[in-house]
Amino acid sequence: MRIHRLELNNVRGIEHLVLDELPETGVVVIHGENEAGKSTIVEALDVVLTEKHSGRSKRIRALQPVGKDVAPEITAELSVGDYRFSIAKRWLSKKSCELHISSPRPAQFTGSQADDELERILSEHLDRSLVDALFMRQDDTGEAISAVGIPSLTRALERESGLAEEEVSGDDSALLARVDKEYQRYFTAAKGNPAGEYKESAAALARAEEEYAEATRVLRELDSVVERYEQLQRDQSAAEAELPAARADLTEKQNQAEEAATAQATLDSHKATLERAIEDLARAQAAVTERAGLVATADESATAAKDAEKKLTGAQEKAQEEAAEKESLDKRLAEAKEDYAAARSTLKQARRLQDRQRFEQLSARLESLDALAAEVDQARAAIAQRGREITAADISSLHKADSALSVATRLHEAAAAKVHFSGPDGSRIRVDGEDVEIGEDTAIELVDAR
Repeated sequence: MRIHRLELNNVRGIEHLVLDELPETGVVVIHGENEAGKSTIVEALDVVLTEKHSGRSKRIRALQPVGKDVAPEITAELSVGDYRFSIAKRWLSKKSCELHISSPRPAQFTGSQADDELERILSEHLDRSLVDALFMRQDDTGEAISAVGIPSLTRALERESGLAEEEVSGDDSALLARVDKEYQRYFTAAKGNPAGEYKESAAALARAEEEYAEATRVLRELDSVVERYEQLQRDQSAAEAELPAARADLTEKQNQAEEAATAQATLDSHKATLERAIEDLARAQAAVTERAGLVATADESATAAKDAEKKLTGAQEKAQEEAAEKESLDKRLAEAKEDYAAARSTLKQARRLQDRQRFEQLSARLESLDALAAEVDQARAAIAQRGREITAADISSLHKADSALSVATRLHEAAAAKVHFSGPDGSRIRVDGEDVEIGEDTAIELVDAR
């Protein structure tokens, strides 16, 4: 543990004292007259490290100056292990405790959390029993030195106190034995090499240093993120500070905008009235122009009416002539329609006669095809009954007969009489008891049964 700074306010007889820029090596000697407060300085350092800020023990009450209603305050800046921090405590009145850690990572704690975090740091990095022994108070030096077990120091103090030589206590053999035992706990007796707990601790320290280096690297990488976050917090605070003025400005601008909107609405109303007036003027001017045109048109119409009466007389006479001619044409049209109906009936009869003749021809051809097919079937049956091997001549004859049949069938299909139907999509007719859908051109072949 290293002490960098110590400040006391209202601690016993010390109203205010600051010990600053203390060296990290060597010995610091505090000297002065009796009852000047030298022991108070050491005890203040012990109290700020061991007593909670909420305590009211006899030891804490003894720090309050006699005859003054003030609260003792102690602030210390120290380095313990990897930690460098400042601890500030106030007791009795308006109690407070603040712990500011600057390394290895900045942090702040207040109240009971500060007391607990300080206790954790000291317990982790200090031997509390050794610390208690090192804080020797003026009134218990004998007990403290005996507890440590240093007879030679006890003898020196006893001589200075005026005891006779025979009354001085024993030697340091027990102390040396304890020293040797403690030394062999950490080093080998022969060469003094690290051993046991010390060797394991050194290895653990090396591993911890590697982990610390890695953690430091990660921490440095995160420093930029932390700085950015702190900057954003500062920006946010600045923005929040400017927010009331911005809101007031916004309210003023909104009021101005409302006034401008009202003025704009009034202006728009005036513009609309002006536009309507201009439109009314334009319509009035157009009406005047239209009336002048109507007067001119009326004059022209009167002149045209006189001309039209003359033309009407001639048109009526011509209409009578056209009516007589139309009556004659209607008679001729009726006679033509009668002639057309008679011709259409004659055409239908002629077509029926032609279709009948063609149907009889196709029926005769079909009978011949049926006979030919019967002959083919008889030939095939005869071949099957004979049971002889089919020759190439037989196959050739069969092919010729099949070709003749195909030709006759196609001729029959081409020459067969058909009835063609057409109608709207989805229309159906019934043929031999079956529904047939009519497409764009549906042909039904005529046979005897139909």
